[in-house]
Amino acid sequence: MSISNSLSTSRVGLPRFLVQNLQFNFRSSATSEVNPSPSQSNASVDRIQVLTSQIKDLYLGSLGTDGNSGDSSVQSSVDAALAEISQLLGSPLALGGAKNAVIKGLNSNQIEGVEVFELPPNAATRFSGGRTIQAKPARTTVDNTSDLLGYGGELEFNVNGSRKIIGVADGASLDSLVRRINAKQFGVRASAAQGKLRVTSDNSAFTVASRAMQRHSQLGAAQVSGSNPLQISNVDTSNYTGRGSTSISGTRDRFSTAAELGYQGDESALVSGSATFDLAGSLGTASFSISKGESLQAVADRINADASTTGVLADVVDNQLLFRSNTKGAEASVQIQNVVRDEERSVSPINASQVENFSLADITANTEVNLVGEITKAADSAELIYRGGGGAVVVDSVTFTLTGMNGSSQFTIAQNESLSGVRDRINQETSNTGVEASVVDDDLVFRSTQVGSSQSISVELDDIAQDVEVSGVSSSELSRFEVISSSPDSTNTLTGTVTRTATAAQLTYTGFLGASASSSEFVLTGDQGSATISVEFLQSLDSVRDSINAVKEQTGVVATGSGNTLTLTSVGEGSTASVHVDVLSGAFDTNGGDGNGYAVGLDAEATFNGTTITGEANDFIYSDALGTYSFSVQRGFIGSITPVTVSSTAVGEFVIEGGDNAGTAMGVDAEAILNDQLLVGSGNDFNFSLDGASGSFSSVSGFIGLLDTITLSSVASEFGLVGGDENNAAFGQDGTATINGWEYSSADDQFTVSTDGGDVTLDFASDFLGSFDTVSIHREVNQRQRHLSPVASSGVRSSSAFEYDGARVSPTDGRYIIEQDGIKIAIDFAKGFSGQFDDFTVAAAGETDSSAFTKNLQPLTGAVLQTTKDAVSNLFQLASGGRFSGLGANAAAAFSIVTETISKLRRINGEPMVRGRSIRGVVLDQFA
Repeated sequence: MSISNSLSTSRVGLPRFLVQNLQFNFRSSATSEVNPSPSQSNASVDRIQVLTSQIKDLYLGSLGTDGNSGDSSVQSSVDAALAEISQLLGSPLALGGAKNAVIKGLNSNQIEGVEVFELPPNAATRFSGGRTIQAKPARTTVDNTSDLLGYGGELEFNVNGSRKIIGVADGASLDSLVRRINAKQFGVRASAAQGKLRVTSDNSAFTVASRAMQRHSQLGAAQVSGSNPLQISNVDTSNYTGRGSTSISGTRDRFSTAAELGYQGDESALVSGSATFDLAGSLGTASFSISKGESLQAVADRINADASTTGVLADVVDNQLLFRSNTKGAEASVQIQNVVRDEERSVSPINASQVENFSLADITANTEVNLVGEITKAADSAELIYRGGGGAVVVDSVTFTLTGMNGSSQFTIAQNESLSGVRDRINQETSNTGVEASVVDDDLVFRSTQVGSSQSISVELDDIAQDVEVSGVSSSELSRFEVISSSPDSTNTLTGTVTRTATAAQLTYTGFLGASASSSEFVLTGDQGSATISVEFLQSLDSVRDSINAVKEQTGVVATGSGNTLTLTSVGEGSTASVHVDVLSGAFDTNGGDGNGYAVGLDAEATFNGTTITGEANDFIYSDALGTYSFSVQRGFIGSITPVTVSSTAVGEFVIEGGDNAGTAMGVDAEAILNDQLLVGSGNDFNFSLDGASGSFSSVSGFIGLLDTITLSSVASEFGLVGGDENNAAFGQDGTATINGWEYSSADDQFTVSTDGGDVTLDFASDFLGSFDTVSIHREVNQRQRHLSPVASSGVRSSSAFEYDGARVSPTDGRYIIEQDGIKIAIDFAKGFSGQFDDFTVAAAGETDSSAFTKNLQPLTGAVLQTTKDAVSNLFQLASGGRFSGLGANAAAAFSIVTETISKLRRINGEPMVRGRSIRGVVLDQFA
């Protein structure tokens, strides 16, 4: 059956065929097992078992003598039963087969019809791609064309049994012969191919025989007469081989022209808008960029520099840039391609008393946005005020630290000092602090140099006239206690524990029986300096002690003795105290220190208010948020220190107002409402993104109020072309002339005219149009001739071809048969079509009568559904389009599938198999 964009759903018997590679929604693997199910029978499963038994009975009753189905009504009944089973499984059955095929998407201009051969049930596929190759016409070439034209003769054509003869005069031109053959219109088409006659037929095979006559001639020179030099500048008869006379007359109708396209510049012959474009000519393509305001002549110079690449020259005429092909004729072309116009943006107007530094970052192309609104709050700097005394003077002497965004500086001001003097000293440090000062009445005003919330200033009081009292110092613990600084109006209690007292540096020397064990000379070095000590062998240690103590003021080292031990101790204590013995000669070995004659003392350590500190010897400095203190621990003291209380009462006046009233002030950002959107600036600087436009601007410092409307716009740069077609392309035209009743065209104003005696070339005067005087050509000739044997050739038409999925498909009875996903079809292509065809789909969509379906039964679900699907999966091979469907299908094989399915369904309902009997055995018994 041939289908063209049609739908067929009839349920008649199918033709005999086998379908391969079936795909079913219900298929399971050959090794799948039927899962056990609850013992209680399911009504839907029972119905499926009944329907399967009905299918078995249908096949038993339709078996022919050859074991094949012999009743066409069986298939429709089987389809109806399978359709009801598929409904109970929740997956409606789509019958396959040619009569149940639905084809969608055919393009009738490409494919005239599709016939479906094989279509499994539930199958569907999309046919796409393909490439058709159109059949080639019958064609042959007359090899002895030159003899035929040079000596004369005849051509005999045999087309579809029809015989035609055309005589050829000696000296005739190939073009004139072509025109004569085509004028006869007897089923072939003539053309010239590399100096030979080519004959073509689109519809049938043919033969052509060429018989030329050989001439022996005595030729004279060709004589030209009647040529008017004002009309024809030259007549070339070098290719004229004719005998006798011929004449040429007619008109020159049109000049040949170059291709021309214009670009419109502005009134000053400048580029009107920035853009890039490709310029294409007969030689090739080149890319160019032009900038708004650039001279057209500069663009022309760049285009002319690339003329060898494009074949296009440029010139400026008035305020137009003209593109011209450097050749004439219909083959000459100029085209502007791929034009990309720059976007031109504008912002206007800007009221300088309201807005400064406006910047448009982005805007949707070819749109206009109006910004309307007001500045509701002006940005301000951070500000603090020092309250001075009458006469604009300092009230009390203080030291304070002024901090701004650039850094900090400390200032000390004296009582009764003029505030203007303080102002000047502060402003000298503005670059370091970012704060400037001014005097307003009796006050000193501090202001940040910049505005906005990012700006801050602070004034911190460092020192002011105050009374300080210290109590709780125990002289047995602390030898001294001093207050270096104390926060005004504060009380600080210091508690702590000395965990280590400072120690002196110490080395020991061990003698022999209270005397030195050997003679020696060494340098003794302490905190205060060095001295050289000499010791004799068996010199008493007391004598050595006395020698060392004699120079203790010089060295800072004291010696003491006890028995055989001489001890060297530094006068000072702590990490700066040291004792060093450097032996010059002999032996004077010491113990302690680093083991090489060098020892240092240890500093005291203490914990104060939870902070561990290390002193210098027994001297400590301790600082916290309320002050800095210096104290010394009694030598050798270790243990808890009696709490010390430091009370400070300010007696001076230093009043700072503004900010957070704690000495810190922040700047204020400007705010605006623009196009109903609240904008908060950074200082006076705003960023906006509104209605497809984004950018930034700064409001004038201190300005508050309505803003004049600001218009933002985006337009594509101007790029106007003059001439050309809708594709911005222009073409030249050939010159034309009508000569001897035939129309000729020429790109170079040189026309070659075909006459029976050969080609004659006319060069027309450059400015001539109209009728020209008749030109006569005459040649005397004496000749004799003889016939030659005919030369025969034939043209055979090639067949069309089709490629699909990378493979070449040969036609069968003019159609192409392809198979995909188990669906086999034949395609009839539309006459003349070649190339890729549009996608189309073929799907099984056959339906059965649902009126007989069992009512009030619900489709299966859950585990029972899956188990039942597995059991009946092979059963759907019996549906129309399946492997065992249709007349002549193997009923025995189909019956085997049905019987095996019934056995699986019985297991689902808990019915035992007949012991000792295989399914195959049961099938064979019933079939027998």
